[in-house]
Amino acid sequence: MSQHLETVIKSRIPGIQSLINKTIAELETELSRLGKPIAADAGGKLYTIMEICRIFYQNFREHLDGVRTGGDKVYNVFDNQLSAALKRLQFDRQLSMENIRKLIIEADGYQPHLIAPEQGYRRLIESTLVTIRGPAEAAVDATHSILKDLVHKAMSETPVYSHLCLYCSCTK
Repeated sequence: MSQHLETVIKSRIPGIQSLINKTIAELETELSRLGKPIAADAGGKLYTIMEICRIFYQNFREHLDGVRTGGDKVYNVFDNQLSAALKRLQFDRQLSMENIRKLIIEADGYQPHLIAPEQGYRRLIESTLVTIRGPAEAAVDATHSILKDLVHKAMSETPVYSHLCLYCSCTK
């Protein structure tokens, strides 16, 4: 009887091993989908958060550096859009000798015996800054929009970020 029992057990061992290996593979797949376990202590949580930040930073930097798509849009804003907008402005008229002479004379209060053109220089610089304010703000707005998109892309490409969001929603 023990001989028969021993042969039955030996014949079933490969099937049991196969079932165990299959179960282990399924559990490992499920664990990798869920992510690494979250540490219970504060130091472990901080380490996990810092690791997520490092992965996010690497993804975001790759977008900006051109390894991934999107960073070239920021360069396009400054190289093409801003420079084209500045070329459309009429600096020739604003920085002409007649206009500069007029600003300096008005700043002196039409008193030729006083030579203090600093106020005229200030007015000239101020009027030029006011002129380029619109294109500069448009470039900043465009860059802000592009950077927001890149942040969202980098977040979606950070696999542990979704795990952290799941964790945070469970602890509330």
